Amino acid sequence: MNHAFKLARYYGISISFADLGEWGVDELRSEYDPAGPSIRINVRSVEQPHGTTVSLGLRFDEGDRSIVYAIDFNAMTDDMAQLYEGADVMIGDCLTRTPHPTHMHLDGLLAIARDLRIGQLYLTHMGNGLDYRTLVAELPDWAAPAHDGLEIVV
Repeated sequence: MNHAFKLARYYGISISFADLGEWGVDELRSEYDPAGPSIRINVRSVEQPHGTTVSLGLRFDEGDRSIVYAIDFNAMTDDMAQLYEGADVMIGDCLTRTPHPTHMHLDGLLAIARDLRIGQLYLTHMGNGLDYRTLVAELPDWAAPAHDGLEIVV
């Protein structure tokens, strides 16, 4: 986290932690004002199962807009579902078409996004067995494979 604070300071971003009661102290509040109006971004995190270890999933909220970043997980926990539900955008781990011991698979990720009422899903962390053009043709309109250089506007 030290590197993140240095980068934030370099770009003039003020960062503070908020006490969230039952959530604990795991929300990061950031304000950015590049000579314009201040933007407040709340970042919340949750542990995700990643085989025999855990990874960290993130939800970013700014006003009424939200993005979830969830990679390196192989199952959806209740805590993850509670945090991710209703997000406008989810950037999700999709390594293979079939279940994998440490990563989410295509049908699993699509079901999660549908159940959690995610507005737009972007697949990332895709293995060689997932072809971009094939996915574009077969995915529902609310899901798409991510790609290098992709910019997401929420």
